Amino acid sequence: MKFALLYEIQCPRPWGASAIELQGFGIDPAETREQWDEALRMIPKMWMEEEFSWDSPRFQMPARNVLPKPRQRPHPPLWMSGTQPDSAVLAGERGIGFMHFSMSDPIGMDQKVRAYREAIARAEPVGAFVNDQFAAFTCMFCGEDDEDARRRAEEPVCWYTNLVDRHSAIVGGPERCVESVRWYESQGVDQMILLVQAGSLGHDDICDSLRRFGREVIPKFR
Repeated sequence: MKFALLYEIQCPRPWGASAIELQGFGIDPAETREQWDEALRMIPKMWMEEEFSWDSPRFQMPARNVLPKPRQRPHPPLWMSGTQPDSAVLAGERGIGFMHFSMSDPIGMDQKVRAYREAIARAEPVGAFVNDQFAAFTCMFCGEDDEDARRRAEEPVCWYTNLVDRHSAIVGGPERCVESVRWYESQGVDQMILLVQAGSLGHDDICDSLRRFGREVIPKFR
């Protein structure tokens, strides 16, 4: 199990903002999947090819060297995010990693992982390699014990979700956090991406949680 711990310094963007952005640019939501799919196939070529060109009804570009190139060779791993089973299949078929927004819907995770693995087995990668990784994204707060975590994090973290018992958020003492991560591991998840700054959590509480999680939880998964 891999871990990525995110501490955003900006306020999280409200859910649904993407619809507002689409409308602002006059984009038809019914066309976004095809636009995304085309862009997904274009971008790795821009990274890898000295002369990139494209000609389609949506986008035309004469041969140009697109700069800067990524320092990582051949290019960074490609990912997409979502919650629906068909999104996991889309990612797998294209050979890219899938990040599941588990704050909204962790139920049926094992089925989504299986669908992703089946799809990636027949992948036609859009990039230079297959990124076979299924990640889960959710909130985390690790207190001294369950009561301490609930006291400090219930209001700022659980406004995202009331489904802590269903693993939508990882909140509790070290033992509870280990148990929650074990559940994700049992579903076939490869990586946990944990938002540690949520709502009105204070900086000192965040640092305390991070230290405890790093000291008492992560080593259980090495």
